[in-house]
Amino acid sequence: MTMNTDVVILLSSGDGDGGAKATLAFSLGATFLTVGRRTSVFLALDGCVWASVCAPLHLARPGWKTVGDYMEAVTGLNGRIVHCAVCEAGFDADDRECASIRNGVTSGTLLDIVAAVQGGAEVISI
Repeated sequence: MTMNTDVVILLSSGDGDGGAKATLAFSLGATFLTVGRRTSVFLALDGCVWASVCAPLHLARPGWKTVGDYMEAVTGLNGRIVHCAVCEAGFDADDRECASIRNGVTSGTLLDIVAAVQGGAEVISI
């Protein structure tokens, strides 16, 4: 898979912080897309939880929209949300429903980030 992107936002945090880092990552992604930058949010390690159909998308920081709202903004602005296919740490292997990937999220590997950087993309780690 080629990311074909200007900016990669690497999110490796799950929901343990109440969605704060996810809110930052997805809202930043939507902002970059709004100003015309091709943007991908890459979910790795604990950040893979946001790719699950059981992710707590209702979480919101005071004064902010929900994580789900920002995820929808990213995909609605033609951004990409990619989860690391080999580091799905946020998935509950005993719950088949929660192991499903939500619509609008694709699978990739860390090599996709390397390829994006080689193509000139900037990487922001959150």
